[in-house]
Amino acid sequence: MFNKEIISSFEYQTAVNQLASAKATLAQSEASLVSASQNLSFCAVTSPSNGVVGTFPYRIGSLVSPSISSPMTTVSEIGDVYVYFSMTEKELLQLTKAGGTLKEQLDKMPPVQLQLADGTLLEETGKIDAVSGMIDQSTGSVSMRAIFPNDKKILRSGGTGNVVFPYTMDNIVLIPQAATVEIQDKKFVYVLQSDNTIKNTEIRVSNLNDGKNYMVTGGLKSGDKIVVEGVQNLHDGQEITPITKEQRVAKFQQAMQDQKDGNLKTAFN
Repeated sequence: MFNKEIISSFEYQTAVNQLASAKATLAQSEASLVSASQNLSFCAVTSPSNGVVGTFPYRIGSLVSPSISSPMTTVSEIGDVYVYFSMTEKELLQLTKAGGTLKEQLDKMPPVQLQLADGTLLEETGKIDAVSGMIDQSTGSVSMRAIFPNDKKILRSGGTGNVVFPYTMDNIVLIPQAATVEIQDKKFVYVLQSDNTIKNTEIRVSNLNDGKNYMVTGGLKSGDKIVVEGVQNLHDGQEITPITKEQRVAKFQQAMQDQKDGNLKTAFN
């Protein structure tokens, strides 16, 4: 229209100025949008990794920044869990005296198990993947690390337990923990004598156990018979009528049958 002289140069220039002003306003609005989007992103804190979230020490409305003394929370990646433990110098030598490089020694180390805080063993076995190159002179131990798969999410960051190594022991007697009586940090069992009396006998047990049984390393020999139930109500020299587990089960089943048949005189004997 300007080329055809339909409008004046003043009107044309006014329109050009208005277009430039509109473009400037659009650019300013787009810059404000970028700034607003950036500020909005600050309202959401995302973790750099997947995992289990810990506690939240801050409430809604609290001011947080990179300079806060306590972190907002802690995220623990627990797909595979590292377990840190110590081993004495003597025990380490037993595992590594074959020689070779550290990698070869680690590859030769057997899989280990983890005893949880409740005494049970984790189903999955772990693998030792790191050993400290120095022995702590104050404790005579070396720091080690094992990695355990944690597909069932049983393990948590900060948890405790015992690392269990496979270990061969000869001439070991396995007894139920319920069969023992503890007196002043010593363990005793009642051993059946030939005249059907019982003798209170001190035993030594291994520090390793499955939470249900003890491995007796001294005080008992193969063939000894001990009382496995009701030990809290017994005393040294008491005469008892010994029965086997099979006899106890049969007696219980007979008592249940007598109750069912109405033979009350024999049901509770």
